[in-house]
Amino acid sequence: MTRDIFDLDLDILDRQMLDSAGVPCGNVDDLELEFVDGPNKPPVVTKILTTPGALGPRIGGLTGRIITGIWRWFHPERDPQPVAIDWKDVVIVDFAVHLSVHREEAGLSRGEDWVRDHIIGKIPGA
Repeated sequence: MTRDIFDLDLDILDRQMLDSAGVPCGNVDDLELEFVDGPNKPPVVTKILTTPGALGPRIGGLTGRIITGIWRWFHPERDPQPVAIDWKDVVIVDFAVHLSVHREEAGLSRGEDWVRDHIIGKIPGA
């Protein structure tokens, strides 16, 4: 990574993520912060959160609840959680957030796999 300090709202949130092969694999929907040096020091980013399950609560209000509700309704798991990617897997931040892991390894292909298996796969001739 070329920098240690970022403006999270400007530099990180809502950025496209690229996996280790340079393939787009989602957006940074939210961040997990932690106080690692005590409460008197600024928090550090520990995880990138993605999927509508992370975006909905960040947006808040009725719109956020609708986004989260639809995501939960269609999600195959009983209690789905947003995908969390360790900050240590971030290689560089420029026009996108580049990851050192492949999208499948990070769990970023589950939604795409579900759509393929449950929607696209049921279309005749697909």
